[in-house]
Formats: sequence, structure tokens, C-alpha cells
Amino acid sequence: MRKLDRLFLRGNGLRTLPPRQSDGLPNLTFLDLSENHIQALPPGSLRGLQVLNTLILSLNQIRTLKPGALEGAPKLTILHFSGNAIEELEESVFENSTNLEKLILSRNNFQSMKNGSLRGAVGLQHLDLSSNKLGSVPVAALKNTPHLQSLYLQKNYLTSLPENAFVDLVSLKLLDLSNNHLSSISEISLTGLSELGKLDLSFNKVLSLPSMLFRDLGKLEVLDIYHNELRSLPAGLFHNTTLLKELQLDSNNISQIAPDVFHQTTTLRELQLDNNRLSDLPVTLFSNLRALRHLYLNQNMLSGIPKALFHRNQNLRELHLDNNYLYSLPDSAFQDLTKLKTLKLHNNHLTTLHPDLFAHLKSLKDLHLNENEIEKLPVGLFKELRNLKTLELDNNRLNTLDPKDFEGISDLRELHLSFNLLSELPQDAFHSLVHLRKLYLHNNHLTSLPARIFSPLERLSDLDLDNNWLEHLPPELFQTLGQLRMLYLKSNRLKALENGTLAPLKSLKAIHMDRNPWECACASVLYVSDWVRKNPKLVQDNPRCSATKVPLSQPALYPSLLPLHCPEAGGSSGHSPSVQMLASLLAVLWVMGFL
Repeated sequence: MRKLDRLFLRGNGLRTLPPRQSDGLPNLTFLDLSENHIQALPPGSLRGLQVLNTLILSLNQIRTLKPGALEGAPKLTILHFSGNAIEELEESVFENSTNLEKLILSRNNFQSMKNGSLRGAVGLQHLDLSSNKLGSVPVAALKNTPHLQSLYLQKNYLTSLPENAFVDLVSLKLLDLSNNHLSSISEISLTGLSELGKLDLSFNKVLSLPSMLFRDLGKLEVLDIYHNELRSLPAGLFHNTTLLKELQLDSNNISQIAPDVFHQTTTLRELQLDNNRLSDLPVTLFSNLRALRHLYLNQNMLSGIPKALFHRNQNLRELHLDNNYLYSLPDSAFQDLTKLKTLKLHNNHLTTLHPDLFAHLKSLKDLHLNENEIEKLPVGLFKELRNLKTLELDNNRLNTLDPKDFEGISDLRELHLSFNLLSELPQDAFHSLVHLRKLYLHNNHLTSLPARIFSPLERLSDLDLDNNWLEHLPPELFQTLGQLRMLYLKSNRLKALENGTLAPLKSLKAIHMDRNPWECACASVLYVSDWVRKNPKLVQDNPRCSATKVPLSQPALYPSLLPLHCPEAGGSSGHSPSVQMLASLLAVLWVMGFL
């Protein structure tokens, strides 16, 4: 045992630590006592652990730490006390803990910390006080931690930051104040934090920020002010944060922004302004953000954007303008965004698009135009988007497609056209989409399909035709779809399928056929009935005969009983009495279990 260097006693029901019980473990460097029932750490409990480096006492029932509790472990570097019931640290607990670097006190019951609570922990670099009940920043206690680099104060009850709250923490690099009740912050609350690299103020109630709040934060790279109640961004706010790379201002109430507020943040790579109340943007707002990669402006109240708003953002990769009130876009709005990969314009009020709107987006891969009011696509709209992989046009008012609509995007993988007003499609609507994998046409008004409309789509894996008005499928419709895996035909007006219609689908894994008026009293239904009977694992729903509601697979069991020709009379109500009688008889036999 004397050579033992790591000891795990987690979850053993321990209640006490008798003094000097570790005398026989002189080489122990790691001790895990978490998830026990230990209520106290009496003085002398660690005596003899001269080289102990890490002590984990998380998830116990310790209420207080008294002087001498850590005596005997002078090399202690990492100390975990999270998930206890500690209410206070008595003065001098860490008197001899000069090597302590990491102290975890999260999820306890601290309401305050006395002056001198951390005295002795002069080498402390990481302090976690999150998820406690602190009503104010423990300024006096923090004076004894001059080398602190990370301070976690999130999930407490802080309502304000006092002046010069962190002025003694000259080495601090990370400060987390999220999930508190902060409503006001003094202009000099962050004074002295010249080394700070990351500041998190998210999930608070901050109404405004003093223009000089961040003046000492010259090394700040990440600033998170998500989910507060900010109404404006004053001029000069980010004047000294010249190294900022990520700025989160989303989910506030921002309606006003000074035109030059971002002019000094020239290294910014990600800017989140989404979910605010912005109705217009100054044309020069982003003019100095040449390093910007990701810009989020979605979920605002924008009805338009200035023509040259993105003129100098040539390195932009991702642009979100969705969920606004955009009615139109300048034809040159995106002309400088040659490296853009994702453009989201969905859920706006766009009705018409200029033919050259996307002409310069050579690198674009994902384009979202869904949930707008587009009735027709201008010729050549997508012709320059040679790298486009996903095109979403669903939930618009498209009533027709031109054979040239999708020319130039031969590398497209997904095309979404569902929830439109399409009643017919031209034979060569998809002739250039030779790499298409997924095609969504559900919830349109299609009554028929050209026999070879899908012929170029040899790599198609998913085809959704649900919720249309299809009455008939040409037998050669799926002739080239040997790689199709998912087929949706639910909720149409299909009464039967011609012989061999589904035969080419050698890779099919699932098909949906329910809610069609399958006409099971006529021989024309035998092909689809027999196919369903032989492929039960592929059928994902429960297609039934329209008149009798018996499973669609049943007619294939009695082929000789079905008439070869049925009268055309708009549904089962027009069948001859003999046909109706046969259908009723078969239904009875199925219910009784004879079929």
C-alpha cells in the first residue's frame, strides 16, 4: 500500500475521515472521495499525504471548512468541493495551501464570502463559485488571489457589479457572470482586467452598457451578452476591443446601433445580432469587418437592407437574414460575397428576385428561400451557383417551373419544392440535376407526372410525393431510380399502379402508400396488392382498400374473383351491384379470418 499513488473511494457510503488514517499512503497523489456521506473534514484528516496533488470531495454533505482541514497536504494543487452544502469558509482554511491552483466550490450554499476566506491560496489560478447563492461579488475575498486566471460566478444571485470589482485580478483571462440577475453595470466595474480574453454576461437583465465599460479589455477575444435586455449599442462601446473575434449580442431588444460601433473590431470573425428589434441598418455598420466569417441578422424587423451593406465583407462564409420582413433585395446586395457558403433568406416576404441577385456567389453551398411569397423563379437565377448542394424553395407560391430554372446547379444534392402551388411539371424540369439525392415535392397540387421526368435523377435516394392530387403514375416513372431508398406516395388519389411500376426500385428501404383510394374491387389493383403482400417490411404505413377498408394486400389472395374491367363512375359508389356485393363479401371474409 505504501507505493499506491491513486485511490478511488467514490460512492462507498463513507461518513467520516478519522485523523491520520492516511499515514500509510506516503506516495498517494490522487484521492477520490466523491459521492459519499462525509459531513466534515476534521483537522488532521489529510495528515501524512505529503505528495497529494488532487483531492475530490464532490457530492458529499460538508457544511463548513475549518482551519486545519487541509493540514498535512502541502502539495495539494487541485481541490474539488462541488455539490456539498458549504455555507462558509473560515479564515485561514487555505493558510498553508500555497501550491493550490484549482479550487472548485460550485453547487454549494455560499451567500457571501468573508475577507480572508481565500488567504494563503496565493497560487490559485482557477476558482469556480458557480451555482451558489452569492448576492454580490466577493471582492474582499478575491484580493488574496492575485494570480487568478479563471473565475466562474455564473448561476448566482448577483444584481449589480460594484466599481473596481476585479481590479486586483490583473492576471484574469476568463470571467463568467452568466445566469445571474445583473441589471446594471458600472462604467468602472471591469477596470484593471487588461489580460481578460473571455467575458460571459449572457442570461442576465442588463438594460444598457456604458460606452467606456470595456476600455481596459484590450485583449478580449470572446464577449457573450446573449439574452439580456439591451436596447441600444452606444458609440465607442467596442473602441478598445481591437482583438475581439466573437461577439454575441443576440436575444436582446436592440433597436438602435451607432454606425461606427464595430469600426475598431477589425479582427471580428463571428457577430450575432439575431433575435433583436432591428428595423434598419446603417450602410457603414460592417464596413471595417473584413475578417468576418459568420453574421447573424435573423429574427429582427428588417424590411430592407442597404445596397452596399456587405460591400467589404469579402471573407463572409455564413449569412443569416431569415425571419425578417424583407420584401425585396437590391440586385447587388451580395455581389462581393464570393466566399459565402450559406445564405439563409427564409421566412420573409420576398415576392420577386432579381435574376442577378446570386450571380457572384461562386462558393455558395446552401441557399434557403423557403417560407416566402415567390410565385415564379426568374430565368437564370441559379445559373452561377455551381457549388450549390442544398436549395430550399418550399412554402412559397410557385405555380410553375421552367425547364431552365435549375440550369447551372448540376451538383445539387437536395431540392425542396414542397408546400407550393405546383399543378404540373415540365418533362425536363430536372434534366440538369444529375447528382440530386433528395427531392421533396409533397403538398402541391400535382395531378399527373410526365413519364420520364425523373429519368436524369439516377442517384436519387429520397423522393417525396405525399399530399398531392396524383391519380395515375406512368409505369416507366421510376425506370432509372435504382438507388432510390425512400418513396412517399401517401395522401394522393391513386386507385391502382400499372404492372411493373415499382420493379426498378431495387434499393428501396421504405415506401408510404396510405390514404389513397385503392380500388380493390377491380383487377387493376392486383399488381400493387401483390407487391404490398410480398414486401411487407418495406411498407411503412397501412394502406387499405377505399370501399372496404381491408388491407391493400388482400385482393392479391383472390385474383380470379375480380372483374377485369370496372365501370368509370367516379369512385366505388358508381360500381355495379355485383361489384359492390363482391367487395362487401370479401370484407366480411377478411373480418372473419378466412382471408
